Amino acid sequence: LETLKATILFDLKENLSFQFVYPKTVLPNDYIKVINSVNGVKVKPCYAENLEDADIIVCDSATELKDFKEFSYDKIMVLRTKYKDFIREANNIGDFLVDVTRLNVYLTDVENFHENDCEEYKKSLQLISNKIIKAYKIGQKPQFNLLTDRIQLSSMNNCNAGIKNITIAPNGKFYICPAFYYSNNENSCGDLKLGLDIKNKQLLKLEKSPICRICDAYHCSRCVWLNAHLTWDINTPSRQQCIISHTERNASRELLINLQKLNILEEKETIEEIQYLDPFDLIRYKI
Repeated sequence: LETLKATILFDLKENLSFQFVYPKTVLPNDYIKVINSVNGVKVKPCYAENLEDADIIVCDSATELKDFKEFSYDKIMVLRTKYKDFIREANNIGDFLVDVTRLNVYLTDVENFHENDCEEYKKSLQLISNKIIKAYKIGQKPQFNLLTDRIQLSSMNNCNAGIKNITIAPNGKFYICPAFYYSNNENSCGDLKLGLDIKNKQLLKLEKSPICRICDAYHCSRCVWLNAHLTWDINTPSRQQCIISHTERNASRELLINLQKLNILEEKETIEEIQYLDPFDLIRYKI
């Protein structure tokens, strides 16, 4: 509780905004009172108490999305799922889009994705695209991060961990993002007493990433933890990340083309056709 109070004080002094990530366990009233003393975004797992005051609700399966459908009309819903589960549940996920303000899907096992899975992943995105088109035809405008975000973006809009946001864990230490805390809590970058100290912070910036800065998969999260985990280089993305993001980018391109044939989103600039799924191939094969 004292760490929470100190965190809020630090953020107020630094003029930072708050995002509270709730546990699945019930918080004591003292914690709730402190959290409610400031304005902040509340991120809650779907089985947490008092979902009415959540801004973002996180689910771990398509079944949970369906079970908590009643909360989806005025909140952002997040689905954390393995990619094979996403492929299997694509039809249900697509149906859910008509009932939600916004749905963000995050694949939790990117490191296991193989190029052989790409075709099935592409088919799943196409299935959901068809449902988005049907929704647009009846006047709805579903937001789905894997498909509609790229249509709206004209530049990179990544996670920006360590640049525009920072994590403070229950131990009072700073982390570039929660993944660094959960993978190894020794990966801290300062604490509430000594302040923030990110080593080689420039490496987190887009302009210091030679691959990402020439990429137009603008919706890609460009996860720096996955970079460090899979390539041992915090500013170099893994092949898995690139292939997944470019498969989504190309699916977004097809979605936009099909919508514009219906005179929808005509003002949006067409996404250029490309012949690769990994920008590294531009260098490897000198395309």
